[in-house]
Amino acid sequence: MAEENPHHTHAEAHHEHQDHQHAHQHQNRRGISKYYAHIALIVIIIGAALALVYSNGSKSANTSVLQQKGQAVPQQQLAEMYRIANNQSLADAVSVGTVNLPPNQVVHQSILTSGGKPEVVYVGGDFCPYCAVTRWGLVLALMRFGNFTSLHYMVSNASDVYPTTATFTFENSSYSSGTVSFSATEVYNFAEQQVRNATPLEIGLMNSYNSKGSIPFIDFGNVSVQMGAPASPGSNPNAPGLGGKDWAGIIATLNDTGSPITQAIIGEANVFTAQICEMINNSSSVCSQRYVRASLA
Repeated sequence: MAEENPHHTHAEAHHEHQDHQHAHQHQNRRGISKYYAHIALIVIIIGAALALVYSNGSKSANTSVLQQKGQAVPQQQLAEMYRIANNQSLADAVSVGTVNLPPNQVVHQSILTSGGKPEVVYVGGDFCPYCAVTRWGLVLALMRFGNFTSLHYMVSNASDVYPTTATFTFENSSYSSGTVSFSATEVYNFAEQQVRNATPLEIGLMNSYNSKGSIPFIDFGNVSVQMGAPASPGSNPNAPGLGGKDWAGIIATLNDTGSPITQAIIGEANVFTAQICEMINNSSSVCSQRYVRASLA
């Protein structure tokens, strides 16, 4: 019988031990890899679920306002807006709110008038989110001097910043006042297509005070002009402005003086009211209100 080689036996045992270690390490690595793969899968599933919930909620809100675009504002809602516009304690509490870009005073030769009354001239576009927030304040300010008998819902363009912000359009609107004249042109529609030409008067005013053609543009009787939005539509440009609320939601919120929506919209209305008072030489009782004086301070 051949003699057993002890070195050969020891080497085999050593290799078997190494193979066992390698197999064990490989199994550990596979176990760790599976663990992290499961964690990653869970994270992906949770993220997808949250994205789906957010997307569905956002789409629902956006679809809701988009479906109402172009519809006439109900008279009951106009009446509620008129009540809010003329709520003196609300206006006093907000004062200028979050307005950070007030109108500029201009050097003029004469007051701009139409039909024997000082005139407010507005130029904007339905797609524009900054026009959207500005219209809320302008509508409420004008309601302190007269009435809108016809006004229609509008939303800003879904592809712009502050997408689908609920607002109004002055296209086909109707306003009457014994104190103030109001004319407006929405040069662009919701799709950002030019559908109207500015009037010769509007072109002349913009050439004089707004050579860059910024919208929204408002001329308060050649006494002051607003170029751009006086307040921001919101804090996140990737989300709908004014909290993503529809018209009823925004109107309901305007009774809350602490709301950022109220601070923006009522603040705008107060600043615009003060400019109208300046152009009509304070001939309305509205002009004696405390919030008007504060807006001019």
